[in-house]
Amino acid sequence: MDRLVKYASSYKVIAGLLLPLVLCFVAGHYIMGLSFYVVAGLTVVRFYCAALLAVLAIRAAALLSARLFGEALLTFGLIALLLQGVYAYGFRFSARTGIGLGEGPDKYYESEQGPWTRPFSLPIVLTESRPDRPDTCTVLLDEKTQTMSKGKTLPWQGLDLTVTSIEEAPLFVLSDSKGEELEAGFIKLNFDESGEALFQFAGVPHRIYVSLPGNGKEVWKKEGKAWKKKTVPPDKEKQKTAGEILHLLVMRGKVTAFDADVKRGDTISFEGLNLRFEKGAPWIELKVEKALNYYLLYAGVGLMITGLAAAVLRRKK
Repeated sequence: MDRLVKYASSYKVIAGLLLPLVLCFVAGHYIMGLSFYVVAGLTVVRFYCAALLAVLAIRAAALLSARLFGEALLTFGLIALLLQGVYAYGFRFSARTGIGLGEGPDKYYESEQGPWTRPFSLPIVLTESRPDRPDTCTVLLDEKTQTMSKGKTLPWQGLDLTVTSIEEAPLFVLSDSKGEELEAGFIKLNFDESGEALFQFAGVPHRIYVSLPGNGKEVWKKEGKAWKKKTVPPDKEKQKTAGEILHLLVMRGKVTAFDADVKRGDTISFEGLNLRFEKGAPWIELKVEKALNYYLLYAGVGLMITGLAAAVLRRKK
């Protein structure tokens, strides 16, 4: 049994478990483009992490029985650091949501949630957003009035709340060829990396892509005998009219029904339907993150420093 414990807690076994872990994170993040949390959720990574924790625990117990307290503290420090990573993976939460005037949070998007994070409700309502104060808004959070500034974090019950943008949600009105309104709604334009936002009315098959006027787009151009995809630079002059003018692309399947810049209040027609957008209502994008504790990290660093000092002193003696 002693030989088994000695072998299981040897540096060779620890290195044999640690090296695949490091390679998984490097390959997953830097080669495959996955986030560290996604890599941490892989079965092989969790297996190696559990095995490494078990081996380090055996080693710490063996060092304590041999009265090698410095080396034991170093090992306990490594265990604490690994447990901090496990805690951060399991209890993490990060997401974004849109909140309209007089409304609560929409569905979360761009969400990352750990397997042990419990569901929670966010009692927040947007009560005011003024054009003369474009970087601040007023919310009712847990029945208390709070003023939030764009980019600044407001802590609340273990969560970090940050307003990332304060925008206007245009009112889109869909009508038939006779002018009778079919549907209408304030659309929160959550632009993606390509600068487009997508929405669709429930009663029609058309998808409506919205972008800022003059937004840089990818087009195909012929260079010599080959066609290559090029990005057209954004038109900054046109983008100054954002809010007054939007670029609308209406698609039905793969068929383009409409594609042009549209002024606020103007009506466009496509396939027997009419669409216009009017002045909208304010909305905010809120980033919600769980505020993690770092006690295990601090304890691990402290244990490793103490253990290293004790090991150095013992060798000097």
